[in-house]
Amino acid sequence: MFYFLMWMGNVPRSILWFVHFSGGVVVVVVVVVVVVVVVVVVVVVVVVVVVVVVVVVVRVNAELKGLDVDSPVTEHIQVNKAPKMRCRTYRAHGQINPYVSSPCHTEMPLTEKGQIVPKPEEEVAQKKKLSQKKRKKQKLMARE
Repeated sequence: MFYFLMWMGNVPRSILWFVHFSGGVVVVVVVVVVVVVVVVVVVVVVVVVVVVVVVVVVRVNAELKGLDVDSPVTEHIQVNKAPKMRCRTYRAHGQINPYVSSPCHTEMPLTEKGQIVPKPEEEVAQKKKLSQKKRKKQKLMARE
């Protein structure tokens, strides 16, 4: 958990590349440590702050519940669309301009690291089930 927070602290100093297409902005490289001269360079601060706040809240909740603070592991992070929120500006001649924001719900389920359980040794090897045909054949062979 500590290393994650330390790594997230260095992200604002890194850069994130975006490429412009007709449809909007598309992420090309997640995080680049080496500074490269690019036309569009966006410093990721807001996203990092949100994730760090969530991790700190998880850490505090784990301490309050008496769980091990270093054992939680992130299974996955899922971002879902939320309903768009509107704020309107009324201008001259009856024009209305909507400011539409695009909020999201972020899910970050954590689980506690499990201990490795050794595989139990087989006590008695179970006999394989035989078909009726094979059993009859073995019976005949045993008679002779």
